[in-house]
Amino acid sequence: MSSAVDVDVAIVGAGIHGAGIAQAAAAAGHSVLLLEQTAPAAGSSSRSSKLIHGGLRYLETGQFHLVRESLHERVMALTGGRGAEVVCEAVGKPELVAEAFAMVKPTGVLQLVGVNPKGSRVPIDLFDVHFREIRIHGAYGRGTAFRRALAMLPKLGVKRLVGAKFPLARIEEAFAHATAGRGAKTVIMP
Repeated sequence: MSSAVDVDVAIVGAGIHGAGIAQAAAAAGHSVLLLEQTAPAAGSSSRSSKLIHGGLRYLETGQFHLVRESLHERVMALTGGRGAEVVCEAVGKPELVAEAFAMVKPTGVLQLVGVNPKGSRVPIDLFDVHFREIRIHGAYGRGTAFRRALAMLPKLGVKRLVGAKFPLARIEEAFAHATAGRGAKTVIMP
């Protein structure tokens, strides 16, 4: 017996933007599914245990078929085939944009947060956009989005996302810390 869950917001990428979106959505009372490659189950040898937590790593080695099985199929299994109302792609990889699009439920929204390289193309079936009535939005920091995001920061408790603080004199150590992926955010202070 499967127990499908309703997912209001699914976020692909748990970097600083993805984590911030997850925190804001949860604070607003939405059910949130955060998808990231470096979660506790990422080291498991069983493909089924990597479905959400380890799937993104396959992009780096070009194993796109495993990503489809991992992200899309697992999200659809979790939601009983419905998908999520809003799916945010917060990584900035065209392959993930296509995967995120496939996870949006009919009449839902695909929110592009991760900035893709200039000239990037996404293989999306445009008929599917019409048939499922999917809305696609982008965000870059123009207009009111950045100002609204800054206004939300004090309410979200984002200080919890800071993994470490380093003085400017220890900048090399700070970059090594950040590159090693220790915490969502490394702060360098003057």
